Amino acid sequence: MDKLDKEKIKGILIDSGYVLIYPTQANNWFVSPNMTKILEITDKTDLDKIKNATQKAQFILDKHAWVLDEQDEIACFDDYYTFILNEYNPNLDIPSLAHKLAVDLTTNPLKYAFFEDSKPIISELKKSFKIALVSDAWPSMRMIYDYNDMTKYFDYMVISSELGILKPNPIMYTTALENLNLRPEECVFLDDNISNCIGAKKIGITPILVSRNHEDYIRNSKQYKDYINIENLQQLRDLFV
Repeated sequence: MDKLDKEKIKGILIDSGYVLIYPTQANNWFVSPNMTKILEITDKTDLDKIKNATQKAQFILDKHAWVLDEQDEIACFDDYYTFILNEYNPNLDIPSLAHKLAVDLTTNPLKYAFFEDSKPIISELKKSFKIALVSDAWPSMRMIYDYNDMTKYFDYMVISSELGILKPNPIMYTTALENLNLRPEECVFLDDNISNCIGAKKIGITPILVSRNHEDYIRNSKQYKDYINIENLQQLRDLFV
């Protein structure tokens, strides 16, 4: 594994989803924690229908580029779940149920969980580096970090909906750099998406591809040989000389 110069690297920019956290419900970011209870779902087939509908509803989220606070987020997911429920079962009381789901997804801190190695490794690295979160997410992501006592390890958080853009837009990275007061060559960037890693590399940041799934790790190590590829955050700590 390639090594990084600890004297040169002063900052770590890090993605959230599938790097630090994962969705707790049906391996889907948009299945709210209490969805099965709210919709009285008992059959896995029905849940699969919901999951399939979330893919069709992506255009709804794309329309809500700017989401600045909790109320904006609830409104965004109100529209989102309205579409999904119409796909799933148009005979339901859709306005009421869509709103309940939107509130649950936005305000429930149990919708995501941290990987076991996230807190111990990030807390250790914080002793030597400035750290910024750079995440394609909504404002409620801050709640997740607060709830899990993780916010204190980050010098800054860049949340895409608050800027109205997504990675690999350079502004996502440069906003973090500016707030850390660091140059691109002084930072590494971790993400599970190779496109986002490429975006970071284009502006001079050293990218690190995170592949939590072992099969993905083997495949990506072969396919993207020009990139540092890690399977867990323990390996991130071991990267530094």
